[in-house]
This record gives sequence, C-alpha cells and structure tokens, in this order.
Amino acid sequence: MPDAVVETVPWDLAEVDALRREQQVELRGRYGSGEPGPPPTGRGLVAMVLVRVDGEPSACGAVQDITGEHPDLGAGRTGEIKRVFVRVSARRRGLSRLVMAALHEHARDAGLDRLVLETGMLQPEAIALYEACGYSLIDNYGPYATDPVSLCYAYDLT
Repeated sequence: MPDAVVETVPWDLAEVDALRREQQVELRGRYGSGEPGPPPTGRGLVAMVLVRVDGEPSACGAVQDITGEHPDLGAGRTGEIKRVFVRVSARRRGLSRLVMAALHEHARDAGLDRLVLETGMLQPEAIALYEACGYSLIDNYGPYATDPVSLCYAYDLT
C-alpha cells in the first residue's frame, strides 16, 4: 500500500470537487449521462473523506444523513453513501475500501443505523466493492425507484 492518508474534509473542498467532476466524466462515458436523480450537495453531510496518496488527492466519498427523506426505506436513522470515487491512476490499491471503512466509522459515530447507496449496472467494480463490504441488494428507492440501470444496496450498522 502506498503512503495513503484519510482525511475528513469540507464538502466543497476544491480537490474533492475535482474528483467529483472526474467521476461524472467517467459516468457519462459509461451511461451517456451523469448520475441519476438530483446532484448531491453537502446537505445532511455526516462526513466527506478524501484519501491522499503521497500527498495527491486520489479517492473520496461521503455519507449524508437522509433519515425520513424516503419513506420506502422504513424506520431508523439512515445514511446514504455518495460519490465514492478513486482516480484512475490510483486504482487497484485498496483505496475504495479505505474510503468505505472511514465512512462506516463516521456513520456509526453519528448514530446512524444503516447505510444505503445507489450504483449502476454498468459499474461492476463498484458492485463488487459494495458486496464485498457486506452490502445487500434492496429495492430501488427515492429518485432511483424507476431507473432501469440503478441498483440500490443497504448495510446494517447495528
């Protein structure tokens, strides 16, 4: 593993914004458009994490508290994982697992009961990551409910 440092940073940090833009370019290449649903904002932010490798911003991810926003998700305090992304030049080094571990820790510290997320059918590496982290497939929720290429997952933090 290279010298990787996980930091908690503001949502609007310029380096994180650059990674989010790279992610959207990649998604448009796969799907012809960006992320389904409204673009995420810092609203309800529990944590935004940035992984630096040898000082360079290389990976990011966020967790937002969405408790009560989607009745179809049921009761309990729910967080949503957003914007997990690893720069192409830094892939296959375990950085996505570092991001997920940090997000899980922040979510537990915030008192969330479970996490949900959306990914797409054309992202097999993301699907493999989430399933390896213990996420289970659930019915699509909220803005993804009718999206034919979306897959939604949940993870129990309790």
